[in-house]
Amino acid sequence: MTDEDRSIPLFAIGVLMAVWILSWFTNPDPAGADAVETATATSPGVNRIVVSMNDKGEFIPPNITINVGDTVEFRNIGLTRHTVTDNPDSPTSRGNEILPEGAKPMKSGWIDGFKSYTYTFDTPGFYRYVCLPHENVNMIGTVTVN
Repeated sequence: MTDEDRSIPLFAIGVLMAVWILSWFTNPDPAGADAVETATATSPGVNRIVVSMNDKGEFIPPNITINVGDTVEFRNIGLTRHTVTDNPDSPTSRGNEILPEGAKPMKSGWIDGFKSYTYTFDTPGFYRYVCLPHENVNMIGTVTVN
């Protein structure tokens, strides 16, 4: 077998691996974001809700309603780094962030790809949060806490 004959199977293996890796990155959650929204936002007795962040600059679902004491996991399902903040004193997004009086602000810092940040909502009311570096593409979400 010549070196040229060996390169064909290696090339084929490389192509298959690239396709597999790309399919994993483009859909790491086979159930899909809609399944997350249905399972977390409407299921009774759920204490942990998942909001995904993707490479398109979206929170999925962008608006949720939860109960006092519920924990939200902001899960980065892509490679792009994101943040989650609702601090109304933030200089880059003043006015886009809202939190009820007495609530402690969310300040996630950088959330790298395939990592997450959790926050437990102990104060009822309306929260509006942003991803600071992607606020300009309208990466804004809301949480209503009953």
